[in-house]
Amino acid sequence: MKKLSLITLTLLGFFAFSTNTVKSQTPDFMLQGWNWDYPFFYAGIGNQIDYLAAEGENLKNAGFTYVWLPPLAKSISGSTSMGYNVRDYYDIGDFGPARWGDREGFENIKTVYNSLGINMVADMIF
Repeated sequence: MKKLSLITLTLLGFFAFSTNTVKSQTPDFMLQGWNWDYPFFYAGIGNQIDYLAAEGENLKNAGFTYVWLPPLAKSISGSTSMGYNVRDYYDIGDFGPARWGDREGFENIKTVYNSLGINMVADMIF
C-alpha cells in the first residue's frame, strides 16, 4: 500500500509541476445558460437565446468555454413550457417561437459563439 501511495504521489507531482502538461492548458468552464422558469423576455434584449448571444463577450471574458443551452425543441405546452415535454424534435422555432426563442436567434448565437470560441452544449430530450 505504501508503494502504491508513493507511486501515486510521484506521478501527481510530476503532472502538477510539468510545464508542458498542466500549466500551459486552461481548464474548460461551463455556464448553464438557463434556469427553471427563466423569463420570456428581457427588457431591451428579447428572449433567452438573444440574451445569451448579447452576453457572449462578457461570458468569454469571464472564462467560460462552454454554454449549456436550454432545451430547444418545441414543446406540447408551447412557449409556457420549459421544453421537457417535446412536441416536435425538429422544430426549434422554425414555425413560430419556442420559449427560448426562434431559429433566427439560434443561428445568431451560433455565429456569435463560434467567433468567440465558445462551445454550445444542447440540452436534448429523447
